[in-house]
Order: sequence, then C-alpha cells, then structure tokens
Amino acid sequence: MSTSPSEYYDEERWSNWLDRLRDEDIDPEDEESARLLLNLQDDTAIAIVKIVADYDEGELGEDPALEELATVRDIVLSEVDFDDEEKLMLIDGVQTSLVCVFYAAEEYIAAGPPEEGTVEEYIRAAA
Repeated sequence: MSTSPSEYYDEERWSNWLDRLRDEDIDPEDEESARLLLNLQDDTAIAIVKIVADYDEGELGEDPALEELATVRDIVLSEVDFDDEEKLMLIDGVQTSLVCVFYAAEEYIAAGPPEEGTVEEYIRAAA
C-alpha cells in the first residue's frame, strides 16, 4: 500500500526529532546518544526510500517523486537553530551524511538505475 504524499515526511516529524535532541544530554561517545542520531538519520533515509519505492512501483511519476524528495530535502537540510554548538555540529553531521542519500535518490529517479557494471567501475564513475 502506498503512502499519500503528505505522509512521506513533514516539518513536524523533523521538529520532533530536533526537540528530542534539545532535551537530551548528547554525548557522541555514549551508545544511547549515538543511537538517537542514527535513528534520526535512518528515519529520513526511510522516508526517501518510500518515495523511491512508490516511484519504482509506478505510484508516483517522475516529477511528483522529485518534488517529494525536494520537500523532504528542504525540511531536513534547512538551517537548525540550536544554542548548543556541540549539538549543532552533530546535527550538521547527520545532515551532511544525508546529502548523498538525497542525491542518489534524485539521480535514480531522473536517470534510472545504473547500467550493468562492476563495483570498481561505479567507484571510478563516482570519483
């Protein structure tokens, strides 16, 4: 069953994650803190995968799928207002790691799956 476009990701979902981070004592060395940041990243990646899956299954056309990705990207990669510089740096790390996920999803939708090739060929092409 497909997700309606308004359910892929929204400002409230992102804000809820940011509120959790504001309320937590974040220590990158702590397993719980690391898990919270990883869950934040995974939550966004899963939303992106749902968009790509709906595109793949024909439930979203190319333009609507790219628009949904742009909406999620605008929400997640927007500037975050935190007083705590360390938390701000950690969120920036999460945002930076998601840039390649957005790019790969957009490229897949716009250009289709990659041609047959070896891992070495894909690495050379990416470089």
